[in-house]
Amino acid sequence: MKKPEIFLILSIISLILFIFVLFNLHNFYLMDQYFNSLSASNENILLINTSKTISFLSDIAPIAIFSVIISFLLFIKKMKKDSILFIFTIGLTAFIELLFKYIIKRARPENALINETTFSFPSGHAIIAVVFFGLLIYILAKNINSKKARIITSFICIMSIFLIAISRIILNVHWFSDILGAFFLGEFILFLLLWINGLSNKVI
Repeated sequence: MKKPEIFLILSIISLILFIFVLFNLHNFYLMDQYFNSLSASNENILLINTSKTISFLSDIAPIAIFSVIISFLLFIKKMKKDSILFIFTIGLTAFIELLFKYIIKRARPENALINETTFSFPSGHAIIAVVFFGLLIYILAKNINSKKARIITSFICIMSIFLIAISRIILNVHWFSDILGAFFLGEFILFLLLWINGLSNKVI
């Protein structure tokens, strides 16, 4: 099975899982409450401040700046298709995330440690993290010859995704199911566009 077909299958699976979470948010009530109360009982100032820093750096504005810089670097490296793919995918993800927020209109936890003005589902930080670092893994894997280096960079990217997601739980600005839904929606967008990108490469 060729790569484009694998991306298509993964995107379909991710979409099905996202739809499952979306239409079963009420069934996650106990789990949502558990993680929320667990975070609320945390009084570790260092952990909270670290989570605030991670959350700030992974907000839409910093990610947009990082994305423009990466896209520009790819462009001057004559990787124009990857440059366009990167900036387009991040932009589309931000739009889809906001669209779902204002369609679902889910309230955030009342005990949030930082002020957020948008709705809760899905987590914007988590969905952007999945797509941003997922794209980095994809692009770096194509351009790094060392297998060890590919493994290390992929591990760092994956850990970054989970650290960003965990920071949102620690700060009580999201329910657990917000993060879960964001993961699946982010994967759907990422894999779908990688599949389309793979098809375009075949045509060219």
